[in-house]
Amino acid sequence: MDERKRRKILSELGRIVGEEYVETDEVAIKLYSMEASGLESSAIGVVFPENTKQVSEIVRFAYENDLKYILKDQPPQFRDPLSLIQME
Repeated sequence: MDERKRRKILSELGRIVGEEYVETDEVAIKLYSMEASGLESSAIGVVFPENTKQVSEIVRFAYENDLKYILKDQPPQFRDPLSLIQME
């Protein structure tokens, strides 16, 4: 995926959840991109939606842009992270 398209995707995600809830740090992405089975994927970012409306918008956006995602579960005091997976 080219950098321009990646930035556009991350910008749209920031519009949905707020830029401060879009993580682009490589270490954080690697951490949140690992499945419980131990499989890793190449995420382009991790978002932290606050409510079901935001999750719905992210899932719709992912579908429209051919992005896969992994939803992680967190303790109730934290936002659940959602990793968007880069499809090559």
